[in-house]
Amino acid sequence: RGNRNVRLSGEAYFEVRHDNEHPFIVEARRVRIRVTGTKFSVSDFHNERTSKVVLCEGSVNVSRLNAAQQREIHLHPNNAYVLLPNGHELVQRVEAAALVAWKDGQYRFTDTTLDAVLQRLGRFYGKNITCDASVGGRKVSCTIFLNDSFQVALQDLSHIAPISWHIDRNKCHIVGK
Repeated sequence: RGNRNVRLSGEAYFEVRHDNEHPFIVEARRVRIRVTGTKFSVSDFHNERTSKVVLCEGSVNVSRLNAAQQREIHLHPNNAYVLLPNGHELVQRVEAAALVAWKDGQYRFTDTTLDAVLQRLGRFYGKNITCDASVGGRKVSCTIFLNDSFQVALQDLSHIAPISWHIDRNKCHIVGK
């Protein structure tokens, strides 16, 4: 019995039982996570340029795949590792529970641009969403319940941001009111 290895494209949440002799390894598109026991999420979609690891409990070591110099960054609970498109790595203090709430059927946003909220909703609901620049940078705080329909999610957003929308099949365009 050797390492416990997983390949990932997309987003996943892991709860890993501690086992020093058999590390749990997640290889995503751009990052590698080495774990002995913890709770964390990985977001590394093929059509997005940023990769993110959020640690809820325990500890993990994150490294870039295909980097000339392999170094691991050690994360503590409520840390997020972000690999930016230009190759820069950031470690941020976050509220991990809010960032992994999707596993329990919620997206929680705090002081997040409407563009970022719509990007997450578009991916979840399978919609191509565009947004007028006049409202896209507006910051919102909200909870979206993922068992609601796309229309209900938009209606909920319209209560906190002055928006309206037009939907044509899988395309949705958001404008300011």
